[in-house]
Amino acid sequence: MCRHGATLVALTMVTTAGAEQSQKFTNVGFESGSPPVGAVSQNDGNVWQTYGGTWTAANGACSVNSGLGNMAILQGAFSADVTVEADVTPGSDSNGDAGLIFRTSKYSVATNGYDGYYVGLIPDVGVELGMSDGSFHQLAITYMPITSGTAYPVRVVAAGPSIQVFVSNMMTPVISTTDTKYASGGVGVRAHNSVTKWDHFNVNSGYSYAGQRAETESLSATFTNGVTHRAFTWTFFSAGEGTILNATAAGQQVTYTLPAVGAGTYDVRVGVEKAAARGTCQMAIASADSKVFANVGAVLDQYSSTEQFEEFDLGNCSLNTNSDKLVRFTVAGKNSASGGRSIAFDYIKLIPQ
Repeated sequence: MCRHGATLVALTMVTTAGAEQSQKFTNVGFESGSPPVGAVSQNDGNVWQTYGGTWTAANGACSVNSGLGNMAILQGAFSADVTVEADVTPGSDSNGDAGLIFRTSKYSVATNGYDGYYVGLIPDVGVELGMSDGSFHQLAITYMPITSGTAYPVRVVAAGPSIQVFVSNMMTPVISTTDTKYASGGVGVRAHNSVTKWDHFNVNSGYSYAGQRAETESLSATFTNGVTHRAFTWTFFSAGEGTILNATAAGQQVTYTLPAVGAGTYDVRVGVEKAAARGTCQMAIASADSKVFANVGAVLDQYSSTEQFEEFDLGNCSLNTNSDKLVRFTVAGKNSASGGRSIAFDYIKLIPQ
């Protein structure tokens, strides 16, 4: 694509021309899982390293002006298998694109100043996946309606050589391919010739919980004696894997530990796999030191005649201490149409309010 020109162009930064600069997007509403250092939350001020462009943060989103290959890289190390997602709003600039980069390294202020992969939304064209080694190489493209100024949920799931790209519909990938050039690296956002906004940035990379979102397969769990609790794979889980409690009766439980959750008010959300043999359950939360549980939200009905992913928003919950938190799911029963009482989870998400 001509948008990824081979000419390397130095760009003007916020205060420094032609050089990278550390910035803190302290107001960006990241809903992130588990980078190894610090929590990627709305107010913790994690450092992003920017390359090119003028970056701003306001109202829970970050934006950049139009330029040739502007990037912001989340500082920290990430495992080889990674899921990255954000709401991406591309601009109306001619021949522009905007999206996410992953498994990246060797950054510079240049049009293609990185080694790694890039997923870009191209207005009036579609969705492109490519890799850069200083020059851009297209791996796949899907032609679909992309409108400038519209926010699109974008998710990339990289597991081994497999790369899947989801846009708007998180159930069906618009690109599914394999590539072995880059096995691991950093994550971030990138825009080329596009005034772009990103919101709800997420990264999950197999580390233990350290922020707003926790993959249940990575959490410590206790459960009712005699009941099986295990991890299992499913394409539509955010990291390709989740957990299931093979419950057979009401009252059976599984409890997950979320380490080092700060005091505050959180919007609590739970990602689940719904299926024909799923039960209903009630979520409750407690500090690990007190173990005094309080119910959060209404009973979750995980029944569906076909397998479906759903994120339940259970509303706000106030946590009064800085401590590990226990999140318990108790089987309440089952939908009259369900063939069982098992309950299955992808993640627990805590969004600071």
